[in-house]
Amino acid sequence: MRYLTVQRTKSAIDFFVKIKVYIEDPTSNEILIQGVPCRKIGELKNGEQQSFMIGDEKLRIYIMSMKIDKNICPDFYEIPAGTENIFLTCKFTWHPLLGDICRFEGFPTEEMKYHRKQNLKKSFWIVPLTLIIYVVLITSIWNFSFNTPQPKIFTHYGLSITLNEDFVTEDKNDVYAVYTSNEISVTSAHIPLDNFADYSVAEFSDRHIETNRFDAVTQQKDGLTFYEYEVTYSKNNQWHHITFVYKTDEHFYLANFSIRKDLYDDYKDDIFEYAKSITFQKSSQPYI
Repeated sequence: MRYLTVQRTKSAIDFFVKIKVYIEDPTSNEILIQGVPCRKIGELKNGEQQSFMIGDEKLRIYIMSMKIDKNICPDFYEIPAGTENIFLTCKFTWHPLLGDICRFEGFPTEEMKYHRKQNLKKSFWIVPLTLIIYVVLITSIWNFSFNTPQPKIFTHYGLSITLNEDFVTEDKNDVYAVYTSNEISVTSAHIPLDNFADYSVAEFSDRHIETNRFDAVTQQKDGLTFYEYEVTYSKNNQWHHITFVYKTDEHFYLANFSIRKDLYDDYKDDIFEYAKSITFQKSSQPYI
């Protein structure tokens, strides 16, 4: 017997979601991950490290966040036969087609590369709406200032949105940007037209809802196309999400607003004004 130690690297992406660790076990009836019988050996919180006793034989270790990922985007590491202890690191990352995924860090083997490529082929139609899951959960810090915050323009990869001075840039990379205030989180993302060039904005919105299994319907109001849904993390942690969808000659754009459910009615008009303020420029170069 030997020890397997798995360290989850801290990340702002899905920091509140646990990574589930599974081990290949031919005798287990617990779960099949892409046809391989496995059993769960643990869960990792953001930044957590755990050690597990494993056998000396060659076996695979799988990681994923939800069981629905088992045939779409789990990641695996193949541990060779031997008696030496094993140390692995993993991390949540974001993929423009697969959304939020957890992966083992380090240089992947050829088999791991092939496995990830096959996952991508299976999931080519998944667009990055899952990114809303890692929008920073804002604890309500009430601002009693009597000064009205002034408008402030945020621009990223061709999309400009007018918010106000209460917002700060929380995160950004070549695909998405996150802006937050004390009450609202705004995530903007772009998806190249590619296979979706013939889609209308409403059709793309419908596809987004369908592929991400949201309990929502595409709506149109004041010239905007959007859909709304809610996520409950606990009894006292319920969030309302409203996603606006746009199309340019180059991309589809998503602007997702996340706010605590009990605050949504107070900020609904502001959110629609923010959505109406969005403009686009040519995005051949990232606007960062």
